[in-house]
Amino acid sequence: MGGVFDLGEWIRWSGLSYIEWISNDSFGTTTIALKNENPIELSLPDNIKLTVFPSSSVPVTRSYATSVTLRQRIMFSLEYCSPTKWQRTYSDALWFRRLVELGKGVPVNIDEALYLPWTEPVPEDSTHLSDALFALHEVSVGKGAHIVAKAEPHARFYLFTFSNAVECGAINVWYEKRTLLEPVIDLYSLSYSGNAPSHVALFLNLMQALETLHARFYARTKGEYRRRVDNLCTRTDDPNLRNYLWIPRQNQYRSVILTCRMNDLLFADGSRPIEPRRDFCRFYEYGQRLANARNYYTHYDANKVMDAFSQEELFIVNHQLRLLVEFHLTTYLGFDRDCIRSKIVELDRLV
Repeated sequence: MGGVFDLGEWIRWSGLSYIEWISNDSFGTTTIALKNENPIELSLPDNIKLTVFPSSSVPVTRSYATSVTLRQRIMFSLEYCSPTKWQRTYSDALWFRRLVELGKGVPVNIDEALYLPWTEPVPEDSTHLSDALFALHEVSVGKGAHIVAKAEPHARFYLFTFSNAVECGAINVWYEKRTLLEPVIDLYSLSYSGNAPSHVALFLNLMQALETLHARFYARTKGEYRRRVDNLCTRTDDPNLRNYLWIPRQNQYRSVILTCRMNDLLFADGSRPIEPRRDFCRFYEYGQRLANARNYYTHYDANKVMDAFSQEELFIVNHQLRLLVEFHLTTYLGFDRDCIRSKIVELDRLV
């Protein structure tokens, strides 16, 4: 029992199906070939079985019609080993959808959802056979609201593909660490939804996403952060690193201040996935300026308006903050750090 779902425009991302036109110049014919890969089955935490598989329809073997429709799509199913409510099944499906969105960088629709109810084995002498047969039917729950996404990005701009996620075990981590990840994803998802009411609102969301990410992934308390800084400083010859990660003002506070969290995320264990634009500030000043801008917008002080980014600057800053969230999310999930950094650097150049 469980559910079956269609995410619409994710065929290329999945890599499991494509239609190919093959021309034979010698005979002047064109062959249309539908290529389907084998289903991918994964065992997820809580004894959930995830299967991603191609589904296609060929109308007839021979046709003389003026037009013929050939349909291909990718489905995924979630199967459970014990009775599970539809709400849980649908929630798990939405969580997988959000991983696809992280990889593609655009919203993804659930175009179709089917629920497969749990049924106990039916005894041969059952007097309630009609009820049991009814329970075996797939129950359609209809289609959700259609999300109008941006144009399909070029494949080389995918942050990762389905095969990448399978190879590094990211899907298992995605479900195993769901409680840890979900608040960060909730805040981050505004960046690609197209629903941000303003540059300022998106900036505040992304800053909160990064602060939450740092507290959950790297250091929640001041003591944890001190140990992290000590460890990072033992691995480098840079004499200025400690003062960058642990600014003097940090000693005055019981908790980790935003500037230190941002500096740590920007440094990213030495990877430095994004660099501020030259007219913004230097790299070692970026975390402080980001914190100052966040504090200006949340607390407001007319005397500190110069700490804030302009609307034109926020467009670029938000793009970089989104990439910074994506870098830390994907490396936490287990993707290759160098490969992800190369893609982040390439995406940063687009703006």
